[in-house]
Amino acid sequence: MDIKKLYAEQIMDPAIGFHYAFIRSIQLTSALHTHNFYEFFIIFGGAVIHQVNGQKQWLKEGSLVWIRPNDAHYYERLHTDCQVLNVAFPCEVFEALALYANTPEELRQFHSAALPPVTHLHELNRQHLKLRFERLLLSSEATGGGLLLQFKLILLELWTKHTQHRQLEESSLPLWLASLDEKLRDKQNFSAGLDRLFELSGRNREYVARSFRKHFGQTPTQWLNRIKLDYASKLLQYTDEEISDIALDCGFDNLSHFYHLFKERFHYSPARYRKSMQKPVIPELK
Repeated sequence: MDIKKLYAEQIMDPAIGFHYAFIRSIQLTSALHTHNFYEFFIIFGGAVIHQVNGQKQWLKEGSLVWIRPNDAHYYERLHTDCQVLNVAFPCEVFEALALYANTPEELRQFHSAALPPVTHLHELNRQHLKLRFERLLLSSEATGGGLLLQFKLILLELWTKHTQHRQLEESSLPLWLASLDEKLRDKQNFSAGLDRLFELSGRNREYVARSFRKHFGQTPTQWLNRIKLDYASKLLQYTDEEISDIALDCGFDNLSHFYHLFKERFHYSPARYRKSMQKPVIPELK
């Protein structure tokens, strides 16, 4: 099969510096091709076989695939059609952002792998991403420089999520537990307490408790409190919120219990911790 080569200057608008397309049917996509730029695409609805570098990738809804320069690929339709969000961008844009993100090992694996890496975006995340691109490109205030900057921010965010996902895959933790730990870093989850932890796990409480003791050496309550206390320490360091408000904000209803746990973890009371950590940039009045 002949391989067609696509070039950045053929498809990218020089006024914005990248190319975006939402393709409503893979029947409208090109045949086997390669190119001299990077791209990523996301599957919206349905499933598809991705023929790439002489091998097959079975992709389902939500799959996000990073395509490197010189990857030879095309889509092979299954029993249903699907939609594809596709974004192409110059080599120098991606390489500068990857350097800025300081992920040399991830970048080495990214380029050396036989197949382009695949991660997954949940429905809300991919719909939000699609909306961000639409707003960005359809805005009457969008200009070349400002638009490209916004695109770079989106790209950096996606690359960061990709590296975090790869780290989770390589972790010795079960994927469900690594995913749970990641979800618990969200304030709306950890501040909601133990019931939310078990709800997010999707498993029975006894199994979750055994897994936490096995992999973390702590009970779910202890692990959750550690996350809350770490967040509280940042609020103490970087804000001037009242200590009682910080405790409530982190999900501690009992102020005395919060003081006890905080001192146990950081060896300081919250007030003393704040005093030792804060570095005021505005001189106080004498």
